[in-house]
Amino acid sequence: MGAFGIAALAGLLALLAYAASTWALFRRYRLDDGALERLEVELPTLGHHIALSHHPAAERRYAEPLILCHGLGANRFNLDFCEDGRGRDRLSLARFLARAGFDVWVLETRGSGRAKVPKGAIYSADDQAQEDVPTAIETVLHLTGAEQVIWVGHSWGGLLAYLFLGSDHPLVQKVKALVTVGSPGSVQHHQVPNFLLGIGRWLAKRGRAVPVTRYARLGLMPAPLLTWLAHRRFPKQATMRGRMFRHLCASLAENINPGQVRQMLLWRDRGEIVRMDGESYEARYPQLRQPMLLLAAPIDPLAPPDAVRSVRDRVGSKDVTFKVMSRAEGCTVDFGHGGLLVAEEAPDEVYPLIRDWLSARAKQVV
Repeated sequence: MGAFGIAALAGLLALLAYAASTWALFRRYRLDDGALERLEVELPTLGHHIALSHHPAAERRYAEPLILCHGLGANRFNLDFCEDGRGRDRLSLARFLARAGFDVWVLETRGSGRAKVPKGAIYSADDQAQEDVPTAIETVLHLTGAEQVIWVGHSWGGLLAYLFLGSDHPLVQKVKALVTVGSPGSVQHHQVPNFLLGIGRWLAKRGRAVPVTRYARLGLMPAPLLTWLAHRRFPKQATMRGRMFRHLCASLAENINPGQVRQMLLWRDRGEIVRMDGESYEARYPQLRQPMLLLAAPIDPLAPPDAVRSVRDRVGSKDVTFKVMSRAEGCTVDFGHGGLLVAEEAPDEVYPLIRDWLSARAKQVV
């Protein structure tokens, strides 16, 4: 065997060793929340489902159940990170709010986590806003006997609420209030690199999902080094430890459906959030009249503060609280898009703000 053959063999062995190590890390750090009460609910589209995980309050204090909805390319762990790397659940907004007295339901939209769809299924934001959101609301109302719900969404999960609440669906009146965390209401301020948009366009044209889960697993091996470097380079930004980051890479990521990518590319081309048939969602923002808490992060290319502020400036609600979670506005660190929920500082600075805002607007149980 020549030198080239030896080098090729050594490279192949190194690649196999890396793959085996990554798989072992994936199995070790993959989160399990099997003890939770959970259910799958079929959607009007045949074979498509949503999934709900229930966190009942230890001591019920508020009448309206909360529906927590994850972001794009994520699943329930986005809002229920049940392991912070130290054996605790302090990075779970769902469990934090349940301990505060709320009845909490974590929603997984179709194709994410336990929410099954047929292989090769294509779906868009339109489908999720028209089917996933009202089905979740109807199901929770039926199971709890409540009169209204409160929606809490991160990123895409909040955007879907904007799209649904601007519709004429009768269940819109059943949403008492809305909390969004890093949820843009406009595409005018996005800072996503063009080469990433190009990759998404290439995959969507071929009916292929963006393989976020595969990319996430690549971070399993270097996670401690990446988080250490990030903390050293940006000491005033929200932090995440290596063990926690490994749990995230192994558990939270989901692939992005080509139908969702096609609609986002349409938004980019049109410069506005629209239905696939071209009708404007943004034109309906004045119909949103629920009390709203809109949180933004200063370090967020997906939902820059101006993209969240645009919702505040156009909705019809008379009760809108907008806050950028930054050092300039009183936080101890500057938060990023995902860090609003899973950074080490989030339970001390973001979660209590959400809890207190909700407590002031939810109906107390006597």
